[in-house]
Amino acid sequence: MESQSTWSDKVVASPIWQDERWATWDGSLEIVLSYKNLGKEVVPSALGEMQCIKTESIAKSSIGQSILGTYYNQEMGFVKMEYQALEKYKIVFELKEISDWGEIASPTDYLLKKQRR
Repeated sequence: MESQSTWSDKVVASPIWQDERWATWDGSLEIVLSYKNLGKEVVPSALGEMQCIKTESIAKSSIGQSILGTYYNQEMGFVKMEYQALEKYKIVFELKEISDWGEIASPTDYLLKKQRR
């Protein structure tokens, strides 16, 4: 495993970002973020095994803690993300397919190219 590196940050979320389905809070919400590079890991995927850099991110606030694990491949970008939100929800994103649509200039351009596929 490569040497570990860590870093931290802090953000403040306005009440405008609240969603009753996830969480609510009074006033602004301070979120303390910590990140740790965990080294390289081989990740199985629909496109084959990929050598990835794994990073763990932890977000702590007065409403709870969330954890994000990311797997980044130098050629493909992020190939997997595992998100544990506020100790209630788990969301997993995985790269399944790559389509070559050329340059995407806007969300509308993306939707039009997707429809022609």
